[in-house]
Amino acid sequence: PYVKHQTTTAPLPRGGAPANVTLEQALELIVAKEKKPARKKAAKKKATKKTTTKKTAAKKKTAKKTAKKSAKKAPAKKVAAD
Repeated sequence: PYVKHQTTTAPLPRGGAPANVTLEQALELIVAKEKKPARKKAAKKKATKKTTTKKTAAKKKTAKKTAKKSAKKAPAKKVAAD
């Protein structure tokens, strides 16, 4: 349960029923809330750039090279039959 006035929202004390809060108590809660310093918002972290596209491109090139090498080596492995 809260007490609200314009943009200020103050929580009611624990254990108290909202129906039992008087106007004077509500005003005191709002004034006390306004006197408290506002919390600082957490600073946003800067997004780091990912270079995954470069890495995948490099992997594709090496895969093509190994495929070409294995294709060239395959005919050389044949053994002549007697």
